[in-house]
Amino acid sequence: MFNFQSLCKSFTFEQSVLEAIDIRRKHKCKDPICEMNIWQTRHQLDMALLKIKHIQRELSYMFRLLITTLSFRRLISN
Repeated sequence: MFNFQSLCKSFTFEQSVLEAIDIRRKHKCKDPICEMNIWQTRHQLDMALLKIKHIQRELSYMFRLLITTLSFRRLISN
């Protein structure tokens, strides 16, 4: 069964998604409606992980750009 309190203990959204994936892997059901719900949840979790990876790449790029800009400005001001 889904344990919301355990999920809330995670420190990041990514950890929460990974914990939800782990919970989903352990759950098996025979009901077709349950299977459809699991499939939809799996899809949503996969999309959340893709979004996390995209945001991490974007933040990394922005950070590198900021560092480069600050370094360039420091060279010009000296």
